Amino acid sequence: MSELSASLDVLDVLNPVTPPDLTLQAQDASRDNIMVYVKADDYLRTETSDPSFMKSRRETTEYKALNEFFYIFMKMVEPYVPDHIKDDARELRNELVFLGMSELHFAATALAKRLRHHLEVDNKPVYIDVGNSLSQCRVKNEMKSSQYILSLVLSKFLDDEFEEYEGRLKVYGGRGEIDKSSKILFLDDWIINGSQVEERIAGFEVDNDPEDHEASVLVMAASSNYIDNGIGVDSLWGEATYPVEAYYRLKNDHNDWGVSRVTGIHSSTDSAFGYEVDDIAYRAIEGGILKGERIDRLTLPALVNIVRPYRNGEDFDGLSRFRQLLEKG
Repeated sequence: MSELSASLDVLDVLNPVTPPDLTLQAQDASRDNIMVYVKADDYLRTETSDPSFMKSRRETTEYKALNEFFYIFMKMVEPYVPDHIKDDARELRNELVFLGMSELHFAATALAKRLRHHLEVDNKPVYIDVGNSLSQCRVKNEMKSSQYILSLVLSKFLDDEFEEYEGRLKVYGGRGEIDKSSKILFLDDWIINGSQVEERIAGFEVDNDPEDHEASVLVMAASSNYIDNGIGVDSLWGEATYPVEAYYRLKNDHNDWGVSRVTGIHSSTDSAFGYEVDDIAYRAIEGGILKGERIDRLTLPALVNIVRPYRNGEDFDGLSRFRQLLEKG
């Protein structure tokens, strides 16, 4: 995969690219970025950051985690699951998209170029919606994925560019009226079923008429369904469709419903992926018992229970710029 130019020019249109193949990623020994996860035999969803799991935390690398999932766990469970689960597991291996650190930075560069276009095309303020947890971020030093992604995007601007834009670049925390005729971008890492983005848009529309603003969704990854058709939202103002732009075009499921499997080094909270792996493990245990083999528990692969770095006060690219925007309100 070719990297975008380091010079931060503008992108009038964000043309989605195909994510890297999971098999090739698993063969890339240079993926030595450290990844923290919780060693567990069930899917923990967002609880991996909970202090109660501190003793169960382990470190691995992207390369090792991908190999564990692809070549160890999935191969190990195959003899013990029924045929239809074998088909599900094969489909999961074929469709899963993994965003490692290199993929995150490629996408952040592309999103920064789109953001620069919005800032340069006119002098209107540009609001970045990152959800309604800004108070939590300020007080508890905890963040959500949208705030982490914005930090990475901001890190792609040169110092003088950031100084030039920060007066018109504002963080929107999910509630309140924004300047008339301004723009708003709903930023995040990916869209799966769209419910979280729909909630954020609905929150924005409580205090703002969408017809007064240029609005769109800007994410690192989304399925063709959202990229081609946008995301529809019902509100007090009526039904509206918001355009969706993404750097990676995710793989749809076999029914082409726009549901995709995705995970990343920064987050494993895609419930479709987590619950699928959890179910495969359960079926393997069940099958092992039926075959007379004593399999009481099965540790899930690291990819399922990643500890999100942005929920634990860790420093990372662009964090200081994000906090600078928060301080300016």
